[in-house]
Amino acid sequence: MSAAFVEIERLSVAFRPAWPRRGPAFRAVEDVSLHLARGERLGLVGESGSGKSTLGRALLRLIRPETGRVRVGGLDPFALRGAALMAFRRRAQVVFQDSEASLDPRMTVGAAIREGLDIHRIGRAADRAVSVARLLERVGLSPEHGARHPHALSGGQRQRVNIARALALGPELLVADEPVSALDVSVQAQILNLLRGLHAEFGLTLLFISHDLAVVRALCDRVAVMQAGRIVECGQTERLFSDPRHPYTRLLLESAALPENAAPSQGGREVFMEP
Repeated sequence: MSAAFVEIERLSVAFRPAWPRRGPAFRAVEDVSLHLARGERLGLVGESGSGKSTLGRALLRLIRPETGRVRVGGLDPFALRGAALMAFRRRAQVVFQDSEASLDPRMTVGAAIREGLDIHRIGRAADRAVSVARLLERVGLSPEHGARHPHALSGGQRQRVNIARALALGPELLVADEPVSALDVSVQAQILNLLRGLHAEFGLTLLFISHDLAVVRALCDRVAVMQAGRIVECGQTERLFSDPRHPYTRLLLESAALPENAAPSQGGREVFMEP
């Protein structure tokens, strides 16, 4: 594997209650280390509340960690200010689970995609409408969709808009946080195929967060399993599915009714499967 493009080292995130002020903190992420090579597709799986989304948000500097460090392309997002932080926002984008809540209902689709281009002053103002139309076509929509508002679109169409909006800034890293979990199965397959094609076309590094093991297996090169804020197993996708070594991984596979080979118990300790 090539040198890591994304480095997460011993990261911990805690949420402290507003009241009572001295109440115990909830530790959503605990001492997590994870690396992604440039261009890799890493699936992050686990049950709801395991800390997956919190880890993704911390990577993007949307949540400040309590301890640990993050590096994206050698840069620490939490040390950046001003123009350097603006440049990082272009390099790292996100697609959230709720396609409707991610879009301003008052803005047309075209305005939502163009907003990032305007803020970052990408291209000439006169050419941005052309860029929006091309992005819509690239994600499987027509330029005419740009005049519509989010409520006039289906869930799958809205998620395509969110993907187009993320791509508008030319990111190197894309965090996809449960992007298909709220969609019908047939639409899920279309969005997954779109992400697969975009990954190949733009050389994206993809962190794909999901609780759906079948979806992760279809898309990702490598899988990290998260339980109660910790990474308990990590390895190449087919190896992890065929030979799960941690009891929690085996439980997830059994719950999803996916085929697996028996693996000997190792006392519940953390297991890392090398590529």
